Amino acid sequence: MVSLPGARAVHDLHVWTIASGMVSLSAHVTALEGIDILDLLRSQRSMLNQRFGIDHVTIQIEPEGFAEQENHE
Repeated sequence: MVSLPGARAVHDLHVWTIASGMVSLSAHVTALEGIDILDLLRSQRSMLNQRFGIDHVTIQIEPEGFAEQENHE
């Protein structure tokens, strides 16, 4: 995922099977500054489908420097 144009980093990547033959993926992708995030999202989804056959995808696009606060109370 990080090798695609416009992607700087990938984290919080999770892949699991919902039912037999139905694989899901969720991930956070850090976008390079000035990149079209819709193009980045489309290329990520397309690559995951073509390369791995994953159609059920949730990707959170984040700008460089975004710091997510984790509060698990």
